[in-house]
Amino acid sequence: MEEHKKVCAANYEGSSGDMNVAGATALCARSEHKHGLPYVQYLGDGDSKSFAAVLQNKSYGNNVDITKLECVRHVQKTCWQST
Repeated sequence: MEEHKKVCAANYEGSSGDMNVAGATALCARSEHKHGLPYVQYLGDGDSKSFAAVLQNKSYGNNVDITKLECVRHVQKTCWQST
């Protein structure tokens, strides 16, 4: 930690779960401005908080639908653990 202090700075305070939510909404909010396109597919890892926040934020207005894709590895892991 001490050797990283010289070049790294904290840019978020809060829980890691909330950091994921903040990151996902920030990425979507700036994608149209920076790249000229909306993200219309969200690749998730099973965490519904981030996806729900992206939908609620409506960065692209009410007329753009965002669909959620699931990471195959997370789905396989969840299915395997439940059997």
